[in-house]
Amino acid sequence: AVQRGTGLQNRGGRKHPRRRAFRAAETFRIAMPEELRGSVLKEKLIMSALAIFGGCIGAHKFYQGKTKWGILYLLFWWTAIPGIVGFFEGMRYLFMSMDDFYDMYYQGNRR
Repeated sequence: AVQRGTGLQNRGGRKHPRRRAFRAAETFRIAMPEELRGSVLKEKLIMSALAIFGGCIGAHKFYQGKTKWGILYLLFWWTAIPGIVGFFEGMRYLFMSMDDFYDMYYQGNRR
């Protein structure tokens, strides 16, 4: 017998596959080593400042090594859209937790 209303189940009584995928991603999180905390903070502040103040020309994208995105920002600087997007990306970097920043931006791009 299938119990209804318990856990994350769809109408057929089976567990929802998307929910399971999100749960699995959260359990395999890589912890930031304590000795890298200072350099991760420095990278986070540099990327935030570049995105907030140089986001209109894609400075933060060039710094990350994403040259194609940087060129796209540079081509459309006159529309003010890259500046607005860069500002919000800078705010996101600034207020992102250290562990999330390490996972998303620092771990694969060690300088």
